Amino acid sequence: MTSRGDEYAFHRALKDIHPDLTIENAETSPWTSPVYGNGECVLVTIAWSRKDELVEGLIPLARKHGLLTYDPQQEEVHQQPPQLLKPPRTDQ
Repeated sequence: MTSRGDEYAFHRALKDIHPDLTIENAETSPWTSPVYGNGECVLVTIAWSRKDELVEGLIPLARKHGLLTYDPQQEEVHQQPPQLLKPPRTDQ
């Protein structure tokens, strides 16, 4: 995956839907630690009790932004169908 700003847009969109973990929302947040993003990836740790709810929305949101997702518990990679993948930028 190449960095084209899609990671930042995805990170913002995700946090608009589910705000980052704070002391104030720790009881209601779907996250077990703060959402981490660095422009190359976004890492989320989902509360097990909310996994089904979150995954149903997370994978389509990542696809909308041209990103793939990886589920380490299921060892599954979810990505765009090849015809929808954006070619890497060559102007960097």
